[in-house]
Amino acid sequence: MISKFQTLICIVALLIAGCSPRAIKDPREVAGEYIFKYRTGEMEVLLLREDLSYQQELYSDIDNYRSHATPSFTNSGTWSYGGIGLTMNKFFNFCDFPNPEKRLDPPVRSQSTPAFWQRPSSKWNAFIVFSEDSGYALLRVKNRADVK
Repeated sequence: MISKFQTLICIVALLIAGCSPRAIKDPREVAGEYIFKYRTGEMEVLLLREDLSYQQELYSDIDNYRSHATPSFTNSGTWSYGGIGLTMNKFFNFCDFPNPEKRLDPPVRSQSTPAFWQRPSSKWNAFIVFSEDSGYALLRVKNRADVK
């Protein structure tokens, strides 16, 4: 489970990493599965692919996510990068962006949603930050079964 503590760790990690993190050189660095757990227990999943496409899903709870059940919502689109910045094209906002405390049902599609990527280190996994102020950050996971 991604808690406020884990989100805080991600933000602190950004501050420790310095003011000018290394730019993304190849989409393979960023590709992977990222998750965010809403206070409601719902799980947002963002699968970034090396071909600059993405799949976005929302699961009703962690058990449905881990078991690959049918998501409540799915979306797909393209993404791009520059520096450490990411842009999601035709992205679903499952919350009143950038406030993850206010879930939207149904989600609202945006034309372009900015974010930034923090590379992994020996102390944390990579993550994507949509809003530092509200702690809306998706953490990269390697295995769904390990998510708690």
